[in-house]
Amino acid sequence: MTKVVISASTEPEATTINSSMENYKIELTKALNWYSLEKDRKDAKKYLHQYVSKSNIDAPYLAQISDSEITPTFGWLARIATRGGVLTAKDTERILVYIKSLQKKIITKQATTSTPRISIQEATVNKINEYLGELEVIIDALYKGKIKSFDLLSDLKAKQLPKQCNTQIEVWVKEKITEFVHVYESKDEAYTIERKTLVNLIKVLGTFIPSVQSYCDFKKANRKPRQRKAKPAATQVKNLKYKKSDEELKINSITVTDIVGAMQVWVFNTKTRKLAVYKTESASGIQVKGSTLQNYEPELSSQKTLRKPETQLKDLVNAGKVQLRKFMDNIKAKAQPVRGRMNADTLIVRIA
Repeated sequence: MTKVVISASTEPEATTINSSMENYKIELTKALNWYSLEKDRKDAKKYLHQYVSKSNIDAPYLAQISDSEITPTFGWLARIATRGGVLTAKDTERILVYIKSLQKKIITKQATTSTPRISIQEATVNKINEYLGELEVIIDALYKGKIKSFDLLSDLKAKQLPKQCNTQIEVWVKEKITEFVHVYESKDEAYTIERKTLVNLIKVLGTFIPSVQSYCDFKKANRKPRQRKAKPAATQVKNLKYKKSDEELKINSITVTDIVGAMQVWVFNTKTRKLAVYKTESASGIQVKGSTLQNYEPELSSQKTLRKPETQLKDLVNAGKVQLRKFMDNIKAKAQPVRGRMNADTLIVRIA
C-alpha cells in the first residue's frame, strides 16, 4: 500500500490551520497525528508551559505535574495555537479546561483534612475530563498500531464511571468519527496514516456509541436502591398495640422499645393462647410499623397453641440460650405461620 509520509523533521505549519477554513478539521487532525508520531509526553508538557506563558495564564502548578500524567493531545493543540494556528473556540476551551483540571489534580494530592472537599458535581466533571483524556491516549495507541481494538463497555464497567459521562463521551466519539471520515474522504496523499489503519480507527470508534448506550442501560439496571434511614425505636413503637400485663398469668410485658433491633421476639396472645416467635438474621433486626412486626424471616418464625400457658411461659422466661433454640420444637402442637400483627391481647414475653 502506497503511503506518502511527511518528513519526521518537518513540523506542520501551524498558520495553515485556521478555524475559518473549510478543511480545518482535516488539517488539524493531520497535525495532531504528526505530533503523536514524532513527539512524546515530555514535549507535550513543554508545549503547555509555552502556551500558558504566552497566554499569560497563571499556572505555576504545571511544574508539579509529571510527564506521565500529561495527556499529549492538549500539548499538541497548545503547540499549534502558540505557533500561530487559529483554533475554534471549542478547541481553545478544551485546552483551558484541561489546564484547570491539572490544577485540581495537584490540589487534590496536596489536600489535607482541613481542606474543603469539592462538590459532587465538580468531582463528576473532573472524572469525565480525565476519562476523555484516557480515550485520547487509546486513539493514539490505535493510530500507532500498538493495539487493534478497544472494549469501551468493559472499560466503563471496570472503572465504574458515573452515568452522566455517557452524553459527553458520545459527543466526543461523534466528533472523532467526523474528523477521521473527513480525512478518509479527502484522500490527501500528504497524510501520514495508512488508509487501512484509518478504516480500523473509524470502525473501532463506531463500536463506542452502542457501548455507551449499553453502559447507560447497565447503570440503570444496577442502580442501588435508596436506603431509608431507620426510625428511632420510640417512634416505631408509639402506635404498637400490646398487653402491658396479665394478672392471671402474672406476667408483665418487657420494655416495648427493646423489640426494635432484636433478633428474636416472643409474644403470647392471651385470648387465642398462641405463642409466636419472630426471628431474623438481618443486621438491622426486627422493625415495627404501626401494630405490625417487620423484617423477620417467615421460614424461621412460627406460632403454636399452648396447653398450659402458666407453666410454659414461665419456662420460656427462664430458658437459657440452648433451651431457647429448642423451645418451640418441644411444644407438642402444630406449628403455624406468623402474620406479624400485634393487638391489645398480646403480651411481649421475651426478646433475644
